Amino acid sequence: MILYADDSRDDQFLLKAASKDAGIADRYVMVDDGAKAIEYLGRAGTEPGVPVPGIALLDIKMPYKDGLETLKWIRASPRWRCLPVLMLTSSLHPGDIDRCYEHGVNAYLVKPSSAMELKELASALKSFWLRFNEYPSCVRGKPAS
Repeated sequence: MILYADDSRDDQFLLKAASKDAGIADRYVMVDDGAKAIEYLGRAGTEPGVPVPGIALLDIKMPYKDGLETLKWIRASPRWRCLPVLMLTSSLHPGDIDRCYEHGVNAYLVKPSSAMELKELASALKSFWLRFNEYPSCVRGKPAS
């Protein structure tokens, strides 16, 4: 399962649509900001119907709690510090990139500008993160691919 935090409903829709070809459109839980991502993680695996994510995708620029603040919270959390986190953002600012890696992001991805590239990204998420990657114990086993 992929937890995706992005305040742009359009970007959420486009990623989910691009993920249909990869067969993972049903693997997302979408939230609108970092505060909601943290709230979701607080319930994940402890409440029925709230599955543990295998990875988190975070946009940087979001209201309430941005992606970097959310990343810092995840890395400081005893339960979630080993959760793979990928930034998926439109920011190419070197400072954003450096800060994310300094705080333990696993990958920094710039949002694709075309539908074809977005489909390639969804396919890469499936093949690398959902199929080949081995997950740490905090994720409680490899998510279904």
